Amino acid sequence: MVVVWSQRALGTRTIIATEFELGRGVGSTASQLQEKVLGEGDIGTYLAISKGNGPAGRHLVVWTQVGDLSAAILDDADQDLDLALGDRLHVNDGTGQFQDVTGTQYPLIASSPVSAVAAADVDGDSDPDLVTVGGPLATLSVWLLLNDGAGFFSDASGLLPGGLRPTTLALADLDGDRDPDLVVGGENRVFANALRQLVTPFVPFLGTTYHIDAYARPPGQVTPSIVLPFWALGTAATPLPGLGVFGLAPPIVPLPPLLVPAATGAGLSIPVPNALALVGTNVHSQALVISVPGLADLTNTTTDVVAR
Repeated sequence: MVVVWSQRALGTRTIIATEFELGRGVGSTASQLQEKVLGEGDIGTYLAISKGNGPAGRHLVVWTQVGDLSAAILDDADQDLDLALGDRLHVNDGTGQFQDVTGTQYPLIASSPVSAVAAADVDGDSDPDLVTVGGPLATLSVWLLLNDGAGFFSDASGLLPGGLRPTTLALADLDGDRDPDLVVGGENRVFANALRQLVTPFVPFLGTTYHIDAYARPPGQVTPSIVLPFWALGTAATPLPGLGVFGLAPPIVPLPPLLVPAATGAGLSIPVPNALALVGTNVHSQALVISVPGLADLTNTTTDVVAR
């Protein structure tokens, strides 16, 4: 079953958003679906695909006749698929019809067209947020738009690193701590999400100190988080339901707990013995972040090599 949701002319561009349900004469896997539909006529350049719950869930595929228009699909709490298309936000009314709500729910982020957009839950509050690239080519800027849970976005770009001039971007969990990190193209840089993050900024040299910095920025919390760091010489991949994947292997050494303010982070220092036998030893750390009673998550796992 193929149902065209909407078609809209934007100058020389034609946008087509199409809904599919797997297992109903279209295909049994996402790859079969994509191959079949892309072969039906000269529709244009493939942009994005997203699906609902399960292998037989709802899918949304978006094309445009030119390749420079960006799109991101938002799978939100109302179980239908909405669409951020360039600098416009189109909300699905649940029947496959899009409504342009840019004027009321999407802030004006740039006077020039948005050249890239990505969607993910950046702040950990279980709704899709947006990161975009917009502005003139010589002064491209990155914008962070946070979703309030009801589909209204606000500009929170002050939380991003300054001075970025990327040509494109992507959001993905690169360090295994269950929050999306930011990759910016054109500058070839990666930024870890500080929602729950350990950073070891310096090489552990013999006779010096091993620094571990902790960041915890749970949504809406103003009180410090409790961070319980651990240290080990080996790694593992032990799933802990509800917490993430524990990346350390026994023996595991607990380190002093930290109270981590959301605005600044906190750190600790561990003396590195001046022993030649330690040179080349791998050192790993990870932490459990307790934001509020009953809410906890594991951070990423760091790895360093002792040097002299």
